[in-house]
Amino acid sequence: MEPQKKSLTVFLLFFLIVFGAFSSNYKASWHFDDYPNIVDNPRIHIKDFSADTLKGTFFASVDKGEYLGRRVYRPVSMFTFALNWYMGKDHVIGYHMVNNSIHLLTTIFLFLTVLNLFMSPNLKGKYQGSEYAIAFLTAVLWAVNPIQTQAVTYIVQRMASLAAMFYIMGIYFYLKARLSPPCFNRFLFITGCLFSFILALGSKENTVTLPAALSIIEILFFQDL
Repeated sequence: MEPQKKSLTVFLLFFLIVFGAFSSNYKASWHFDDYPNIVDNPRIHIKDFSADTLKGTFFASVDKGEYLGRRVYRPVSMFTFALNWYMGKDHVIGYHMVNNSIHLLTTIFLFLTVLNLFMSPNLKGKYQGSEYAIAFLTAVLWAVNPIQTQAVTYIVQRMASLAAMFYIMGIYFYLKARLSPPCFNRFLFITGCLFSFILALGSKENTVTLPAALSIIEILFFQDL
């Protein structure tokens, strides 16, 4: 099978697996931190796309029980909640569709990341012919692991899902940059890595560890020790 057709087949299987595994969450209601962060948060209840309105979503933190807008709070995550609210108010199905889609994208990028790891100097040729199978199995086991249920089904935990997606995207772009010859493409991939890091930080603060993770990847897969 041609590489493009093989990849399309894999992506279709990921779609069926992810949306099948989480098909029961569309009616899951609001719980716990969903209320202060989304349902009761006036700063994400947008009615237009003016600059001031969109900027206000970046300052949607709860400050001692009040929405004072004094500090930036996970602006990427809160912005996506604001878009969901604009489209469907407090109807949960739209939020779950977005959460499932984020999980699907993360699964795809994890698959591509593992494939690129097999092209690194310290792995290249060691699993000849098995790269697709290993990458596919890795991504599937990660996608359907029960530990992911909270991040995907619990609506407000989109913060964690977004952070994971941009984190893995950052690793993917780093690998592409390292595996590309010095040219404009390498610059684009480095830019993508930096942009992913910024978006990850804007989703959840624990992604600050990405540079350390990239350093470990560099040592393990690209350096001859």
